[in-house]
Amino acid sequence: MSKLEGRLRDAFSAEAETVKAGSIPGPPGPATPRRSLPRRATWPRSWQPRLLIPVAAASAVVAVVVAAAALPLGRGHAHSAVGNAAAGSAGLPQYFVTNESGGDVDQYSLVVRSTRTGKIVGRLKPLHGVPYGGVAGSGSVAAIGGDRAYVTAVPVGGPCLSQLEEFRLNGRGQPGSLMPLHVMVRGDFDGWDNLAITPDGRTIAYTTYVCGSGGSFELSVVDLATGQVKTWSYTSTTLAYPGALVLSPDGREVLFTLGSPGPERILRTSAPTGSLAARSQVISSTTSWAALARNGAVLYGCTVSPPPSRRQTSGTITFFSRSLARTAERVIARYRDVLYPTCMPSLDPGDRYLLLELTNNLPRHTDWRTVVLDLRSGRTTVIPAPAQPIQASAAW
Repeated sequence: MSKLEGRLRDAFSAEAETVKAGSIPGPPGPATPRRSLPRRATWPRSWQPRLLIPVAAASAVVAVVVAAAALPLGRGHAHSAVGNAAAGSAGLPQYFVTNESGGDVDQYSLVVRSTRTGKIVGRLKPLHGVPYGGVAGSGSVAAIGGDRAYVTAVPVGGPCLSQLEEFRLNGRGQPGSLMPLHVMVRGDFDGWDNLAITPDGRTIAYTTYVCGSGGSFELSVVDLATGQVKTWSYTSTTLAYPGALVLSPDGREVLFTLGSPGPERILRTSAPTGSLAARSQVISSTTSWAALARNGAVLYGCTVSPPPSRRQTSGTITFFSRSLARTAERVIARYRDVLYPTCMPSLDPGDRYLLLELTNNLPRHTDWRTVVLDLRSGRTTVIPAPAQPIQASAAW
């Protein structure tokens, strides 16, 4: 067991439901941004797509812009207040990128929005003459730390062959041309949070479904400096896919889950290739997402309870933090009675905010809103953008 594995296992020793609020100070201040790249998501081939993306219903939904202060967020309650627009917040990224269908689940675009106003400032439409992976692989995207640079998986002739490409935002948030990273990916970018990159942009991790396999997945890690690709395989009879993918800041470990909502596992990227389950270790049986701060001293985590199922479609989402040098944990925010609860946030480059999506729970249908969670205060801010009929991935 590596030193980091041991520290993470200790950090997860207490259940999130027993976390004591306010027991440690907030996370460290923003780090100096370094060059870096992005992340993304979609529902696996399981019962969840039937719950979330009935095509006729999704197409019929009309997104309505609702003022943030008036929005009934998730029928639940945050650990602290739900706020208005996030203008002026220290270190808050100006823009974020999300994949949106506009009601047509076969035509995704990568959309750049203002964090303050929620308005669209730029767009990358479906590329190379094909949809962004159709319903399954709809626009995977991950952010490089603090440089307004992103990586995305671009289909090449269909959903089972993609190439990784980079794009950057200018001062007005408009995306520039896509630049190939010379990494070809065979397989479908299926599942949530299936693309991650280190803050320095040197290491990329991704998970894919092996097309036509009936239940085989792969987790791969690419060293962009050398072009070396390492792949670990996983086969599931229940189509529990590897997801919630997060790289450690130095690229030496990958945090991920096998199925939703967990358990949380860790894989050393230096491990020999082979079975993903055999080469990785469980570090928490209850955590659905985890990430380390850039300084390696603070761990952020998310739990879902009870786990979602065919019969149980709502639950509680809890975000917490823990200093790896101490023993106590702190609840940052808790959202109760959330439909289709999932943990798929994007941590900002300064380790100060999380970007996540929660259900809107409007009458007779479920829409999704993008919100900002302040990791210091626990305050939740709803970005005043139109609600989306399908849960999307977001990165900054």
